[in-house]
Amino acid sequence: MVSKFTTRLVIVALSLGVLMPSVAAADEVTDWSQVLGSALLATNTSPQASGRIAAMMHAAVFDAVNGIDPRYTPYFVTDDAPRRASRRAAAVQAAYVILSTLFSPSTMVPAQGPGLLRQRDASIAAIRASDRAVDAGIAWGQLVADKLLAERSDDGFPAGGVPDTGSNGVGEWRPEVAGTAAVTPWLAVLTPFAMGEVDHFRPAGPPALDSVAYASDFNEVKSLGRATGSSRTPEQTVIAFFWIDNTFSHWNRIAISVAQERRTTLLQNARLFALLNIAMADAGIAVWDAKFEFRFWRPFTAIPLAGTDANLLTEADPLWRPLLPTPNHQEYPSGHGGLSGAAARVLARVFGDRTTFTHRTDTAPYAPRTHRSFSAAADEANNSRIYGGIHFRSAVLAGRIIGDKVGRLVTEELMLPLYGGDHHDD
Repeated sequence: MVSKFTTRLVIVALSLGVLMPSVAAADEVTDWSQVLGSALLATNTSPQASGRIAAMMHAAVFDAVNGIDPRYTPYFVTDDAPRRASRRAAAVQAAYVILSTLFSPSTMVPAQGPGLLRQRDASIAAIRASDRAVDAGIAWGQLVADKLLAERSDDGFPAGGVPDTGSNGVGEWRPEVAGTAAVTPWLAVLTPFAMGEVDHFRPAGPPALDSVAYASDFNEVKSLGRATGSSRTPEQTVIAFFWIDNTFSHWNRIAISVAQERRTTLLQNARLFALLNIAMADAGIAVWDAKFEFRFWRPFTAIPLAGTDANLLTEADPLWRPLLPTPNHQEYPSGHGGLSGAAARVLARVFGDRTTFTHRTDTAPYAPRTHRSFSAAADEANNSRIYGGIHFRSAVLAGRIIGDKVGRLVTEELMLPLYGGDHHDD
């Protein structure tokens, strides 16, 4: 059933010129996950910045909903909530406060305040028609969001980290435009949401340039990932483009569709989306830590300069170009591999890996794709980076391992049931 809020939200979105997802929301948690996705799309927010926003919003929503009638351990806020407060109103207010603060002129993304306020007011109006203690819920959601915002106010965003403008050393990352710094160095040092020591998740590093493993990676992407004259199939080309939208928005859409099919409750959804987005955010932090540690070169550099790598199994192609534009940051490990690995692990833990679902991309005009498991979707996301010519196989595999480890940590240590189990075995 389409909620009253969703109907009003679509009207508001159309008036703002915002593209709303086609999936009808089931409750305030999934409604506001879609609000977040639309804001990220409208502002063209990078996946790196998206992670912090999504994790903060959904962590606040979880603590707001769970705190009124606790069924799980809290994420951060342990204050006593008014027991009869509206959980729906608390969820809306917590989400609104986080988003209206983070999508403001003082941050890295354009202001969205007026549109978010109209969406918040439409949501609260719909709740008042059928729920009691709305004002108490609003006050509690406000308190939770304020506490989380204060906690994250000095987490390293957006000025943390050391800029990396690249190097001309063999095997070392260099930007396409000389002197351009790698994006978002702050993410490499951002305070994690769940992890302890970030370097605990740091991989061993890319294969040595003179190794057989490196040559295998090199020749695979050289053949499959080139813009013209590649060995890609038409299907592989579609896959390359299908996965280039915002990774956080993509996996949240998947979660919304499965949650709706399973008819999960408001509290179950609050927990699901908090686990999902915290895991992806922390996987991004661990990936960026490793990127700035290893500083490995991208295929667009490595293939034209193969004559310098001392590997007899690689051959230079000065004219080689990738199918997709290469992001302006280091090669190893893959951010998409890390985020997709974390998302697949969380969703598999909650729903069971062998779950069939259909999902779409914001990249027109590609049709939706269907997968029979979350791990299969993550595998395809990994392959998409090779088909696009922007990553070596070792980078996506290392990212996937990071994401899997972070996803396991988050689901095993955060928001645990107070009264018995709540997980599928996978």
